[in-house]
Amino acid sequence: MQIEILPFGIYFKAGTPTKEKIEEVNQEIQRLLAELDQGDGKDEHVSCERMNLNA
Repeated sequence: MQIEILPFGIYFKAGTPTKEKIEEVNQEIQRLLAELDQGDGKDEHVSCERMNLNA
């Protein structure tokens, strides 16, 4: 499934998301945020225009 993260929300590219898929996406976002939190403290602009999550 492909999702697009925009400043004002997350848009699912294919079909209506199920509760399980939403939870999977939430976990992936939390994982990515945790990776960002482990940075070196420098202010770097991170742009994630699209993520491809395999179902």
